[in-house]
Formats: sequence, structure tokens, C-alpha cells
Amino acid sequence: MQKKLLEIKTLIKKVKENGSVFLQAGRGLPMKWTKLSSFTDREAKEGVCLLFDLYQLRSIAPAFSDISLDIIDWAEEPIIFHTPVSPMLKSGPISKGIIKFALIKEPFWNKMLFASGQILVCQEVNEGIETLILEEPFPLQQKNVKEMYLSADGQVKIIKP
Repeated sequence: MQKKLLEIKTLIKKVKENGSVFLQAGRGLPMKWTKLSSFTDREAKEGVCLLFDLYQLRSIAPAFSDISLDIIDWAEEPIIFHTPVSPMLKSGPISKGIIKFALIKEPFWNKMLFASGQILVCQEVNEGIETLILEEPFPLQQKNVKEMYLSADGQVKIIKP
């Protein structure tokens, strides 16, 4: 247990110092995690905003109906949602007015995101300058992660079953 706490502290410290960090979780592909507030227009538009709480959705998307919030909250498996971006958000992984996000419920990763205190953007990369290695597998790197479009008013469209 102590080892995981050290890993969380190390990762969060690196993110806060540098604005981003490279990591590899379990046997998954390397990732770059960047603070949404540090994400620039020069960076690639691909990426998934990682949320530890539903209330963070207000920062990246328009106000969601109760139905849409329930769909996100009740999902048992990891799902990457595509939704229209908030007009208030000026930079981030936005592509054609759409932003991707995932509510991370797995306790280890949720605790890590909570410790960061902000939305982090996850991007798959080939390699990083200094890559932190964590033994815990990352939920969005499982084989059957679903993707769906979800509008603020509850319109749903399955993108990847």
C-alpha cells in the first residue's frame, strides 16, 4: 500500500512541476498526462479529459441534463464519451467542436486524479523523456473500452461498441 501512495505523490508532483508527465501503466502503451490548464493549441487535438468527479464536467461541456449525468454516473465499465465542448473552454483536446472525456471510477486512479485537483488530459504517445512506470493497469487501456457520443440533453450514439 505504501508503494502506491509514493507513486501517486511522485506522479502528482511531476504534473504540478512540469504541467505534464509521461507514464506507463501496467502493460499498456505509454501515455502523456497534461493539466488541462497547461494544454496549448499547439498540441495534438487527440486526448481524453480524465475526470474524478461528475462536477468537473461543467468545465469542459455545456450543462448536462439529469438523464445524461445518469448515463455517465451509472456506467459500470470505462467509457470514453464524446460531447460538444463548452464555449467557455478555449484550449484543450478539441476536435471539430467535440471533446472526449471519461469518468475514472477505479479507486487507485480516481484517488490519483483527485490528488491532482484538476482535469488531466491523457494522450497515448510512443515514448517520453522520463517515463514513470506504475504497476496498476489503466482502465482506458483495457481491450473493450466503449466510446459513445452523448449530448447535454441525453442524445446517445454508440461510436465503438
